[in-house]
Amino acid sequence: MIIQDGAGTGRSARVTEDNRLQVMSNVANRIYFNSRDEQESFSITCVDSGPVAAEYTLYIQNNDSSNDMVIDEFWTWATDADVVWKLSHVTGTSATAALITPVNCNLASAKLAPATVRGGAGGVTGLTPVNVIWQWHNGAVNSTIPILSYGVLRLGPGQAIAFEYDAGTGGAVLIGVTFYIDHVQ
Repeated sequence: MIIQDGAGTGRSARVTEDNRLQVMSNVANRIYFNSRDEQESFSITCVDSGPVAAEYTLYIQNNDSSNDMVIDEFWTWATDADVVWKLSHVTGTSATAALITPVNCNLASAKLAPATVRGGAGGVTGLTPVNVIWQWHNGAVNSTIPILSYGVLRLGPGQAIAFEYDAGTGGAVLIGVTFYIDHVQ
């Protein structure tokens, strides 16, 4: 008996000696396959040596015209204790802070991220918050807080998010983000 794939390609499936269908699955994170196959997985690092309360420290906008940007994970680090962070969906035209070029996680690829990223000293201006997605505290002095989004934080074409240094005493901070452009819709 031949079992065909059902998609009309004419390919057949293999059955083992003990009458089991031979199958294979991918069990790595989606960002792995995106980096390997599409070469559109990126990393961002943002430094601000003296943020002020209510400052947007990092801004990320998806400039891809048809695919979602998926924030895979991010982390915050602060020299101060009990820094309060907010991650918000924002609109507006970002300005002031320096442009940041995301690094392609597939170092063999020269593809650039279809994104506008700003951050660092002086903060990002020109933004209007739509809503707060997450809020967290950085905890003790010199603490790193990693947050895995498990692919649930998706930015559609043209959408943007911003990390707000909501409260703290102005000590140096770092923010790291990994993201990919999702071609599987």
